[in-house]
This record gives sequence, C-alpha cells and structure tokens, in this order.
Amino acid sequence: ELYCSPLGKESPLLVADRVLDGTPCGPYETDLCVHGKCQKIGCDGIIGSAAKEDRCGVCSGDGKTCQLVKGDFSHARGTGYIEAAVIPAGARRIRVVEDKPAHSFLALKDSGKGSINSDWKIELPGEFQIAGTTVRYVRRGLWEKISAKGPTKLPLHLMVLLFHDQDYGIHYEYTVPVNRTAENQSEPEKPRDSLFIWTHSGWEGCSVQCGGG
Repeated sequence: ELYCSPLGKESPLLVADRVLDGTPCGPYETDLCVHGKCQKIGCDGIIGSAAKEDRCGVCSGDGKTCQLVKGDFSHARGTGYIEAAVIPAGARRIRVVEDKPAHSFLALKDSGKGSINSDWKIELPGEFQIAGTTVRYVRRGLWEKISAKGPTKLPLHLMVLLFHDQDYGIHYEYTVPVNRTAENQSEPEKPRDSLFIWTHSGWEGCSVQCGGG
C-alpha cells in the first residue's frame, strides 16, 4: 500500500493498494518494497543484508573516521535574528533541538538560496533542500527540532529568531571527518563568508533634520 502525507498535515492518505517494486518503505528508510512486502536493504545494496552506515557515513564502518561535535547556545537578552553557530561543509548527522518550548523560531541559511525561517518568512514544518542535503524541520506547538543526514556541501548558519528577552537555549551536534578537523587545526582559520540579516534595535537620535539629509 502507498500512503502520502499532504503538505502541512501529518495524517497520511492511502493513494494506491499496491506499489511498484523498488519503492522506499518510508520517507526515512532505505528498505524497499518488493512483491508487496518491505524488504531489508543494507547499505551495500544487498537484499537481506544487515550492513549499516556508521555515524560517519561509511558502510559497515567503525565510526572512527569522523568526530562528533556538540555545542550549546543560550541567550537571555535581545531580539531579532541571532547567530548560534556555523556548521561546516561536510557535516553529517546534524541535530538541533530547543531546550524547551519558546516563543521563537529556529532558522537555517546557507551561502546560496537555501534557508528555513529566514528573512522574516516563517515556514511550515517539512523537508527542505539546503546546502546539498535534505533538512527536516519539526515544530510541535512552541517546540522545534531540525535534523539532516548530510553531508552538507556548504556551511550552514544556524540562527534563532527571538521576539523578546527570554531564557532561551538550544543544543546542537553533528559529525565532521577526522582529516577535516586536523586540517582546521593546522591551517590558519579562513575568514567566514559574510552573512547579512535584518534585526530590530533601539531608537537613536537623528544626525540631521528630516528633509535635509
């Protein structure tokens, strides 16, 4: 059976009693439908294989070719878009979770045109193509989560959009190749690409009279 979920809705709808062989069993699964039944497919492409990718994206790997990066971001004062972290290109298994429900929005933006909740445009929960990977955005009430399998092809700017002073916090984590970590330690840090965003600030006195400047 084939079920589809309409945009903006979580309840799936039955659209076909039988599907073609090779159809994925689910949106986040590698298993495939064969002769009407879901068959286990290993990362080696063999039916019935138990081979799986490790956290580094290596089939049947030992997880030693990458490093897990974890971080926490907290903010108490200020409104508008605030950058929390820059996730480098090549990152995998990206996960961003709010510490608790809050009157705010998580936001992502790459150096191209890919973004979620940027430029004061709030998106519905769903999947987005950003930095060469599929990013899943979940929002349940006032709580949000962002995840992506990766690898990313561009750096990702992780931001939060705050509307008032509040005790706000998020936890984020991702993996990067071990050789990438060594390169970053041995080479001088390159300047980041500039990212310009609008934000609200306080009022200031005018430098000239209106109409004369």
